[in-house]
Amino acid sequence: MASLKMPFHLPQDLNGKLEMPMVIIKFHILLLDHLVKREEYRMIISAMVRIQANTCIRFIRRTNERDFINIESVDGEGCFAYVGNHGGRSSMNLESSGKASCMFHDIVIHELLHSVGLWHEHMRHDRDKYIKVHYENIARGKTYEGIYEIRQK
Repeated sequence: MASLKMPFHLPQDLNGKLEMPMVIIKFHILLLDHLVKREEYRMIISAMVRIQANTCIRFIRRTNERDFINIESVDGEGCFAYVGNHGGRSSMNLESSGKASCMFHDIVIHELLHSVGLWHEHMRHDRDKYIKVHYENIARGKTYEGIYEIRQK
């Protein structure tokens, strides 16, 4: 069986179980007739439960906190989430229209993970040590053209 080699040591308790501090993420879902439907609401909650089961991240409904993720479904806006906490309200959109839909379990998880601060691996500053991006295979003038640029440290 292969083992994962870490370049650092994660905190462990006396039994060798990882001790990770809980990361609390406050959220609000706009549950209006045209913004997020009940079945979509359940999918968002299900995605949060899946993340919570496998990480130290905990999602808690916002009451009056200043910093929170505002999740909605606005037609024509696509799937997006601001990466990380910038203070105040952070937007996340999960479009679910006749033209497009982000309401797939893995897409919802993907956007939630952006909202807690995770970027794509192919944008890492050191990615060229590990992968080669074939720019000649990326269609010019498309909206996804710029997503292969390297983020600065």
